[in-house]
Formats: sequence, structure tokens, C-alpha cells
Amino acid sequence: MSDQCPQCAGPLVSEQSTVAWCAVCDWNLDAYEAVKPRRLARWQHRTAYRLNREMFDSLAASAPGSRGWSTARVTLVTAAALLFATTVGLAALGIWLLVSFPLANVATVLLGLLTLGLAWLLRPRLERFTDDRGVLSRTDAPTLFALVERVAAAIGAPVPSIIVVDEDFNASAMTVGVRGRRVPRIGLPLWGVLDPQVRVALLGHELGHFVNGDPTHSLLTQQAFRTLGQVSVILSPDTLTMRRPSERLVQLVVWPFFWLASRFAAVGQLLLLWVGMREHQRAEYAADAVASRVAGSAATIRLMDDLVIGESLVLAIRTTELNARAHRSGSPGVGEWRQAAQRVRATLADRLPVLRQQTIRSNANLSHSHPPAGLRARILESWPEEVASLELSTADSDRIDAELAKRYARAGLDLVQS
Repeated sequence: MSDQCPQCAGPLVSEQSTVAWCAVCDWNLDAYEAVKPRRLARWQHRTAYRLNREMFDSLAASAPGSRGWSTARVTLVTAAALLFATTVGLAALGIWLLVSFPLANVATVLLGLLTLGLAWLLRPRLERFTDDRGVLSRTDAPTLFALVERVAAAIGAPVPSIIVVDEDFNASAMTVGVRGRRVPRIGLPLWGVLDPQVRVALLGHELGHFVNGDPTHSLLTQQAFRTLGQVSVILSPDTLTMRRPSERLVQLVVWPFFWLASRFAAVGQLLLLWVGMREHQRAEYAADAVASRVAGSAATIRLMDDLVIGESLVLAIRTTELNARAHRSGSPGVGEWRQAAQRVRATLADRLPVLRQQTIRSNANLSHSHPPAGLRARILESWPEEVASLELSTADSDRIDAELAKRYARAGLDLVQS
């Protein structure tokens, strides 16, 4: 095979891949790689790749703003409302059957209990914290909260009352509880290796989800995604563990009904994901635009590039933790994390353009909630350059690290044990 692109004569490259692509024009970047490629999987990959590129092309000229009532948003809210109405209707029907015909016959009682059981399975399940260790209050990290307040004020977002931290190399924004509290979640390995201005970009992006009109962050639509997925798992015949002969007979009778209900819920969730994830990807670009306005384009692009090389950065952090604990039996501290990250960035600097391209291929998935990090870096470069409206000093960044020192040590231990 030639080492030149047949489309533009540019060089062909391959980063741990079996199929090369053009480093200049992206020729053959949409190729699907698999040992035994399946037709459906290939179609899904090509379709996701095409939709990712179409969204990129539609937004490349100018940054998107807050989203109004789009067709996708109407679809999601309508589906979520119908699911909620179905749940309420089943609960009301079950109660009516049991109250109106309490002793009519066994079939009526069983039908009433069945409808109540279905309503219970479909009930809204609010996002909540299962581990309070990760919850930060203002007294825990006053400098961090002060920074969050400044970022929120700069972009017009609500100020969160708590912040959640964990050991993931990631960050997210959540809506939790009946009141729909807005809560940012910050992965300490990611936060720890970022320089001060990139930290502003990260917060600007996550808080930006609270002002960019992302329909997947509304309490109603979140319930639809979560409920259908949980029902699919709960009703799956594979989850039934019946051992006695009488129980196996029951399983044989109910298996077709459970299988059908489980698949129906799974298909419903996939359809919502199909619509919702496309809309959520647009919201990710909008949040990137918010981040660039508050932190500057350069810092936001550096954030995207750290996501591109995220696996290498996590490996460097884990290696640092392992080496430190082997020699000193303690946590190395976030300073050594940052030094290890700098070495990784320097090592991969020349390969970064190709690594960006690789994410465009590897992250082509219809259920993927984020655009490929490589496309996000590209689109930020295509938009007019933004100058930071808010800056974080090195001294304040160091104070935040001091406030999170114990949390860093715990996150490092979790990385070692994972």
C-alpha cells in the first residue's frame, strides 16, 4: 500500500491501528476496525462518524449559544412526560382495582398488585450520592468554592451549594434531588494535573451545562433515561435466580413476558439515547464555547488535548503512586502528579495531531454522549480566539490543592487499587 493519501497526496499515518488514514484531509478516518467486523456494527460506526462530522461542520463557523425548543428537545420531553404519565396511570389503576374490588376474585387482586408492581419499577429514581466521602462543602474547600462562584457569576450560572470529587479522570455536571440541585462533579486525577487557567476552563465547561439549554440535564428527561435502563435490567430473565423445581416452572411460564418487557424497555432507551446523545453532543460544544469565553481559547484547547491523552496521563499518575508507595509507603502528592503529566505531554507533543485524529475514529458511537475530543479541539481552533475574562492565580490554585490534599491521597489510593 502507498504511504501517500490517494485524495490529497498527504502522508498516511496509523496510531496503534490496523487501517491507516491521511494526516492532512482525514481520508479513510471513518474506517471501522474490528477483528471480525459485523455489518450492523460497521453501519453504526459509519453513521456515528458521519453525524459527528455533520455536527462539526454545522458549528465550525461560529460557536453555538443556548439551545431553545428544538425538535430533539420536544421529542425527549414528550417521551419523558408519557413515561411519567404511564407510571402514574399504572399506580392509580392498581390502587383502584384493590380498593374497588378487594375480595372480588384472585385474578383482580393479582392484576392490581401487578400494576402496582409495574408502577414501582417505573417510578422516578432521583440522582443521589451513595458515598458522602466525595461531597465537599464550603468549609472543606473555601478557595475552590470561591473560584466556582467567580466562574458561575461570569457565565450567569447558578452557584452550586456542594461539589462532588472522585477518583475518575473526568468531570461532569449533575441535577440531583427533587429540587433539581445543580452539582458539579470533579475527578481529582484530571483536576490535579491541570494548570490554573485550564482549571478555569474545566469549571466553565461543567457550569456551562447549566446555562446552555441541554435537554438531557433536565430532571424529567434524566428520569426517562435512567428508568428505562433500570427496568430493562430488572426484567431481564437473566437476572432471575430460581433454583427450586417449582420456581423453575414459574420462570418457564413468565420468561417470555419478562423477556418481551425487558427488550421493549431496552429499545425505548436506545431510541431516547439516539435522539438525546446527538442533542447532548451539541450541548458539549456549547459548553466548550462557554469555557473558552471565561478561561480563554488556549486554555480550553489544552483541556481538550489532555482528554485526548487521558489514558497516558492516568497511567503516569498510577505509576507515580505505585513508585511512591513502594519506596515511602505514602502518597506522592499532587505536585508529583503534575510533574509526571508534564513529562507525558512533552513525550506526546509531536504525536498529538495524530492522536486527535484517532479519537475521531475510536469515539464514533451513536450512544456516545460527547463529541470526540479531537473534534472539540479542532472546533475551538476554528472559532474566533477568545481572551480569558477570569484568571486563576498560581497562589490560589496552590491553596485549592492544599484544601484537597487528603482527597488527592484517597484518589491516588483508589487508582492504585482499581
